[in-house]
Amino acid sequence: MKIVDRYIIKEIVSAFIASTIIFTSILAGSTILFQIIGDIVRYDIPISQAFQLLVLKTNILIALSFPMGTLLSTIFVFGKLNSGSEIIAFRSCGIHFIRIARPVFIIGFIISLLTIWFN
Repeated sequence: MKIVDRYIIKEIVSAFIASTIIFTSILAGSTILFQIIGDIVRYDIPISQAFQLLVLKTNILIALSFPMGTLLSTIFVFGKLNSGSEIIAFRSCGIHFIRIARPVFIIGFIISLLTIWFN
């Protein structure tokens, strides 16, 4: 594996983890949290069981946030490469854009398999 591949994979994975956590927390806060708070008030559920319910329902949202996290991390990484003129530097060294995008395709395929398994 070349240094360029490792650099792009490292950037994609770190941005993917951060964006997946952000999307999951936004989705959990806007959908599940209000339902659980309503159930706590209505049925007098203990906080420990409500927390268990939150964790169990969050798995569904993680599977929904994987594709969004992949898209956002790809946009961030290529935006960062473009703003630093690294894509131009790669192209001037003779590296074709498909070669630059190959790690992104591999990571996207792995994340799609992970999403299928997670569902």
